[in-house]
Amino acid sequence: MKLKKLSRGLAIVAVSTFVIGAPVSNAPSLMTKSGIHNVSAASSDIRYYTDTVKGVDYSLTINTEKVSGRISDEHIKVVRDLFFEVYPQLYDRFGAYRDAPTDITISFVADLPEGVAASTGGDQIECASDFLSGGPDYDRLTHELAHITQNGWDGNYLQDDGFVEAFADYCRYIYACKDGKYNDQVWNLEDTYYDRKKENGLEHSVRFLVWLDYETHSSNKDIIRDYFEVCSDRDYKSADWPKKVWPMLFKGTKFKDDSIGEVWQKYLDSDFSHYDSMSHEGRPSEIIRETKKQSPDNISIRELIKNHSFSQSYEDSLK
Repeated sequence: MKLKKLSRGLAIVAVSTFVIGAPVSNAPSLMTKSGIHNVSAASSDIRYYTDTVKGVDYSLTINTEKVSGRISDEHIKVVRDLFFEVYPQLYDRFGAYRDAPTDITISFVADLPEGVAASTGGDQIECASDFLSGGPDYDRLTHELAHITQNGWDGNYLQDDGFVEAFADYCRYIYACKDGKYNDQVWNLEDTYYDRKKENGLEHSVRFLVWLDYETHSSNKDIIRDYFEVCSDRDYKSADWPKKVWPMLFKGTKFKDDSIGEVWQKYLDSDFSHYDSMSHEGRPSEIIRETKKQSPDNISIRELIKNHSFSQSYEDSLK
């Protein structure tokens, strides 16, 4: 689908409210990296790192001045490694389309409003001082980095405001660092069996986006990339989605003759809708095991989707 590009803007600032101690996941990085460089900073509480991935220069500032001594060096190292594993993949598939920033600052602060775990806007992520407690749940940062790639979605052009958070959690699941090493221990995709109240509509369903991507993957179709473009471009109002946007997204897939209501029902009727997505006692989750069984190449759902997803760097290499 050829969709026009939208100028940068920030219509929505994402604010995440997590229960401290919520969920975490592990796939090899698909990025070829030149190596992360630690650049000397003004103080021990401000750390600056750079790397070049697939021709794009990325930089990360980690600022702990407001919580000095409360974030361990081990946590800082995982945050750094997560950023350079995850964000280049998100940028390559989504962020480049939105001219998302590549120079990111992650700050740990002690003064976010009660109940708010993180706030993201522009090139800044602010995390509560206890953001990494209870797990720790590092892939909360994957969720926040996905918000940066959105770079200002406007709820007036989404079928529902819930798409903002659903997309960020879709990215959290697919791009969880180290193939879900942390994520799958502590975070579960809501399912239609145990979470019927939350899974009663596609507006907030993260699992539906994962299923849709899984069911439609191919070498020439990336439905979630197309979904991302539509959400970014502001060409369609909320009311246009059922009869205009979803049929356009389904074009060229097995769902080309189905309405969004019919596709949603197929999702609800699928085994995928209730597979357990958490790992237990070191064993891969049910959703990983079952999708590997169904894959001709015996690869997991994360690998399958990444292998067939849009890549801006690949497109650029063909020019």
